[in-house]
Amino acid sequence: MPSPTLTQLRNIACAAALLAGAVGNAHADSVSVLLDVHGTADGDEFGSAVACVGDMNADGVDDYLMGAPFGFANRGYVRAMSSDGKEIWTVVGSGDVQYLGLTVVGVGDVDHDNVQDVVIVGIADQRREQTHEVVRFHSGSSGSLLRTVV
Repeated sequence: MPSPTLTQLRNIACAAALLAGAVGNAHADSVSVLLDVHGTADGDEFGSAVACVGDMNADGVDDYLMGAPFGFANRGYVRAMSSDGKEIWTVVGSGDVQYLGLTVVGVGDVDHDNVQDVVIVGIADQRREQTHEVVRFHSGSSGSLLRTVV
């Protein structure tokens, strides 16, 4: 099995940091919640995909993405969050893309604005004969769509 990449290790550390205290342990009175964020509705699976993505809002602290693939009637959404829990931007799936937010990951500076950009994965419209994943590149600074790969 190959060794994990630096990005994979950062994502593991990010997820662990976000979950620290919220999961609990045998000494529940010694556990403190570092950050408590919620999706828009029960069952949207907010947080089922998490990625640390660097400092997208220029506050000097790394930010993160949280996916909710079943939100907004299964269109799904992804929220970029600052480390203090404030929303930076939100992207919602459109009519032709469902379950947006199944996977989220930082991919480097695709649009050359000195801010790490992100990839968000969803599923193409299921009314077609075959479904397939849709990979969307979004600007880390604004959330705007940069390109789509089907």
